[in-house]
Amino acid sequence: MAHLAILLVLSAAVQTTAPSFTAISSDALGRAVGVSGTPVVLSSHGMVYHVDHSPADFRVFELRLGVFKNVEAADEAMSRLMIRIPVPPDEPTSQPASDIGDACMQWSSTIVFRRANAVVSFTSDGARTQVRELARRIDAAIRDNREIAPQGDFAAPLDIANFPTTVQASQAQTQVGPRGESLRYMQIAPTFPGLGPLDGVMFKVSHGDRAAPHLESGALGKGDTKIRTLGTDGKRVERDRTAAEDARFRLMLPTLSGRHKVQLIAGNRDNVIVTRVVEIEVADGP
Repeated sequence: MAHLAILLVLSAAVQTTAPSFTAISSDALGRAVGVSGTPVVLSSHGMVYHVDHSPADFRVFELRLGVFKNVEAADEAMSRLMIRIPVPPDEPTSQPASDIGDACMQWSSTIVFRRANAVVSFTSDGARTQVRELARRIDAAIRDNREIAPQGDFAAPLDIANFPTTVQASQAQTQVGPRGESLRYMQIAPTFPGLGPLDGVMFKVSHGDRAAPHLESGALGKGDTKIRTLGTDGKRVERDRTAAEDARFRLMLPTLSGRHKVQLIAGNRDNVIVTRVVEIEVADGP
């Protein structure tokens, strides 16, 4: 609660209405500040990057970038992230850093800040002063460089649409799970207004940021338009999807019928993050 109280004070102190960012280019940011990596995990508070290139004098382990639909959504994401940060018992008290972003909090090895509707965090083995200086450079790059962080309006209001709220278990397909169990799933075709082409979108269904037990999504080829199978000679065969196979994701159904509350999370290559909480009802009838 202390984290949230401090964050609210810092955010309340900023009354300006700066234009919204519509993207953060990880490639352009990497060229500007010397920290680059590969996106590995989609979360509700940003895209998590495994860092491949760090500053010469210390190492950055994890970089997280997120652009949200407005400042309020970014504040909520920052609050959720701060609660999840593991702080060792001997860690000095966290400190706000008023010279970075519109809201910022730093521990010795971790810093989280918000600039307008963008949230950035990273963890490193650098000294407190090194961490803060790198955060200042990232903040300045996002604030001042439109190649890195363009501003304006999203192509469409950000959303996750066409997600089924009721599914019939009798219509599900089955597959064998990792322990030999029978799993039920159905193909779904959600849409993501404002996030651009589907092949650049990551999507998952979760409880918070953990995959929901027996209720999770997996990309069918991660948006790939090809299907790869084994031919009669045992060799791999590649073919185009048919229109009937164009659902790009699958939803694993719970083993129990009833209503289940889940969080939908989607993100694109520009690190734009959209979240939505829905209830899905699994019915046993036809």
